[in-house]
Formats: sequence, structure tokens, C-alpha cells
Amino acid sequence: MSRRPAVPVLIPAIQKSTVPPLVENQGAGGYYLGIEGGGTRTTALLADSGGKVVMDAEFPPSNLHLLSDSELQWRLREVAARLPVPLESLTAVAIGLAATRSEEDRSRIRSAAAPVFPRIPCYATDDLETALSTVPAAPGTAARVLVLSGTGSCCFGFAPDGRKAKVGGRGHIIGDRGSATDIGLRALRELVAHADRSGKWPKLGVLILDALALNVPDDLIDWSMQAAKMDLAALAIPVFRAAALRDPLAKAILNSAAEALATDAIACAARLAGTSKPVQFVLNGGVLLKNPGFCRDVAKRLKAAFPLATVVPLTRSSTWGAVALARQMRMPVPPTTAPKPRRASKSTAGSGGGKEESPALSPLASVPAGATNFEVLTSLRDSPTERRNPRKNRCRWSP
Repeated sequence: MSRRPAVPVLIPAIQKSTVPPLVENQGAGGYYLGIEGGGTRTTALLADSGGKVVMDAEFPPSNLHLLSDSELQWRLREVAARLPVPLESLTAVAIGLAATRSEEDRSRIRSAAAPVFPRIPCYATDDLETALSTVPAAPGTAARVLVLSGTGSCCFGFAPDGRKAKVGGRGHIIGDRGSATDIGLRALRELVAHADRSGKWPKLGVLILDALALNVPDDLIDWSMQAAKMDLAALAIPVFRAAALRDPLAKAILNSAAEALATDAIACAARLAGTSKPVQFVLNGGVLLKNPGFCRDVAKRLKAAFPLATVVPLTRSSTWGAVALARQMRMPVPPTTAPKPRRASKSTAGSGGGKEESPALSPLASVPAGATNFEVLTSLRDSPTERRNPRKNRCRWSP
């Protein structure tokens, strides 16, 4: 099977730093385990009470909605088996997985973790919160917003009072604005439209055909019909290259993508803090961090909308955010009911994980238990679909 081209991921230099000091009532000498999983890989970082890295390891992917309960538990067992310290020496564990959206999802993670890390406090969340938690909050900020642009895109915001907001991140067909995939799709459409209207094939088109090893523009028709998300995202590479060569079409595409991403980030921040209060924007993802010009463009738009804002790039692995969340857990929240075991995927057999659930803890005392990133739109509460099939009676859709 041929390997698909992938968008290069920037790996910034890891700065020497430690996680925040131990919180009160946490026993000294313990270890804190942070786990972050996505569609590409799972990373686990173990730090001692002084912030020293004891283990930094990678494992196969762990997108929550692509794993059955048994598969999820097996992935966590892989991590536990690699630990260089006894399980009983762990003070807390924080797990952030891609596609974690609801309290049911978080409960799935805790239920899978319970038999793997018995009697160890476990905080379950998504990979957006772990990334945002990597950077310390700037003093006096009314909200913090993670602006992520890599293969996909998403903006995730958090306010000191526990309110959350999320904009974007709905997949490359109807979302992921300002991502590598979005840039690739924009390039194909604008390129073909330009050629149809002007009868000329621009410099960007030459670079894209060369990147795909295609001979003529019409070859793009069959290619685009079969292209996967990663194939489309890889087209961002020739777009940035053409923009560096001052191709006007490529520059216009990147300008539109930057505007779309910044608009999403501004909307996310406005939900939490209005437009006149200080906001901290944290930039992450290969599209932003690998391309300084694009990053500056987005940052400029954010500063224009929020004059008091601070805009900072993520400079170290976001798994540090999971470690920070593990260290910040302070107060217990009411236990949640474990969901019914999720069926195994077609490729695997077996039932769900253990029935016991790890102690549910909140990393911040002000965060309400069970808070979700989305609220039901008021305009949909009395819709025909809601009256005919109430949300409370529906089975959850699991892609």
C-alpha cells in the first residue's frame, strides 16, 4: 500500500520547564501521568513532584470514537505497562483524547481507566483542554482560547468561571475552516475556477500537479474524487510554496483561510469575554507554527479585534497540559453513571472495559461537573424533529 503524503508537523524545541508547584493536600513524592491521544498517535508523559520527566513515550492512535471500550482499555494498559514506577506511586492521571465531546465520553474514559489505574484519581477530557492547559494563564485574562490549525482546525475557549466555548472542529466537509485540509480544498476549487475563466494555468497549478505526480489539469478530476482528508491537507504544502513565490492566487487563498480561522477564534472569545476584555489566544498546529507569515496574519487579526489580547504560540508538547491537569485536580465531583459498553468495531472482538469507574475529579474547583462544550440551540428546542423524536429518547450517534 502506498504511503499518503502528509502535512509536515512542526516539532518546536522543547523548553526546559516544570509543571506548576504541588497543590495543597497532595502528597509529596508522587508521580503525575498525562496521556493525550489523537488520530495520529498517543503520547504519555510521566513527571515527578518536582516536574522532572520520568517517561516520555508514544503509542498508537486513540481517537475516542474510533475505539471500542475494550480497545480503549487496551491502549491504556499499553501505557501502564511502560511505566517505570509502580502504579501505586501515581498521585493522579489526566487523559485527553480526540473526539471527546460529552459527559458520556468522559465517563467512558474513566470507566476504561478504572481497572488499569485502580483507586487513582483520573481526570478525563479532550485533547483541546490539554493543549490549552500547557500554557500558564496570563494574569487578568477574562478568557483563554486555543486556536488550532493543523490537518483540521478548532477553537476552544475557557473562562475562569468554568464556562467553555467551542467553534469549528466539525470535520473537513462542513468545518475545519482555516486548516490544511481547508487550504487544500480552497486551492483545488480556486485553481480550477481560475483556469476555466481565464484559460490559463497558474503557477500554483503547476506546483500542485508536480506534488501529485499528475500530467495535465484534467487528471485532478479523478484524483479529487478519491482524495482522502490527509491527501487534501497535503496540498497546503504547494500552496504555501506558491505564496512564497508571490503567486497571487495562492496568497489570496491563504488570506481567506487566515480570515476564516481568525473569525472563528474571535467568535469563540466573544462568547466568553465580549470584545473589550483581555483574552489570551494560544496558537497551535502545524499550519500556524510551521508558517510564520500565516501565523502573523492570524495574530494580527486577533489583536485588531481584541486590542488587550495576548497571542502566544504553543512551544512544548501539549501532553504537558495533561500533566498540569493531573496536578491541578482538587475537589471530587458527584460520581457519574458509567455508560453501556460500546460495541467493538468490526475489526476487533470483545466487550467493554471494567464496570468500576475511577474517581471523577475536577481540575478547577469552579468548573461545574458534567459541563459540556455545546448547548442545545434555543431555536431548535421546539423544532419538529425535537417534538417528534425528543433528544432525551434518542440513541447517541457514534461515528
